[in-house]
This record gives sequence, C-alpha cells and structure tokens, in this order.
Amino acid sequence: MAYSLLEQHARDLDIFLSDGSKLIHIASAGGALPKSILESDVYNDNILSSISQIDSNLNFEVDINPNLIEILNLNENEIENYIKSFVDMASKGFYSYDKTRIGNFEDQTFHLVAKPSSPTNPNILFETYELNENLIISNLSFPNDYQVFNLSEYV
Repeated sequence: MAYSLLEQHARDLDIFLSDGSKLIHIASAGGALPKSILESDVYNDNILSSISQIDSNLNFEVDINPNLIEILNLNENEIENYIKSFVDMASKGFYSYDKTRIGNFEDQTFHLVAKPSSPTNPNILFETYELNENLIISNLSFPNDYQVFNLSEYV
C-alpha cells in the first residue's frame, strides 16, 4: 500500500533511503512526495521501528546546519525545539533533511538539518539497523552541504 494523498498532507512522514555513501532520513513535513517514494510506506515504518528499538553503541557527534535561522525564519528558542528529532537521527548515523517551505504542499525543496560530524560507513549502519534490499537507493549523491535542493531531482 502506498502513502495516500491524505497521509502526505496530514503527516510528517519519515522517509529512509541511501545514496550509496550515506544513509538518509527525510521528514516530509506534510508535503507531496516524489512518485518513487510513494510505495515505501511499510518499509519506512519498519525502519523507524527498528531504529527506535535498537540500543546501538553507535552514537555519532553531530553537525547542525548553521543557516537554519535564515532558511526557516526562526529565532534561537524555536531552533532548539526544531532540531531535536533531526539531531537524534544524525547521532544514529543518518543525514537528516527537512522540507524547507512548510505549508506549500507541492514544493519539494529540502535542506540538510543535521549530519554525523565524521563520515559513516553505510555497511555498518545497514547491519546495525537491519536494512535490506528494499531500501531506496538514489542514483545521485545527496547534498552534504547546507544548501537547499529539490528532492525530486534526487529520487
């Protein structure tokens, strides 16, 4: 079963994929998803469950996007609350991205919020989180800088 239009509108969906060199977490923020991701609903739910249940020894130092206040037009207090879940995902080895223009359903502009400070070995993470061949693999390397990008160009 695929993500419905209602789910895309109403939920902040967690999407997981890889670009071959890193594991990626995307928070949809109630926005439209590219067609190539729509069928990954059950798999993404299983990954999220697996990640939250595994007590991993992996605990990466995290870098946070220094441009968040400008990108999202937030103040210092709002940023602290905003980054918590993204920092959690990055500390587990994922590059964690969020939708940039929240409230614009069709817009697929995203930005990197948090990432592991040092490069991660995706094979170790695949084993740790019990990821399998159903993981979506992008043909393009996702940005690891802090510039905004169009998600549909990468998946």
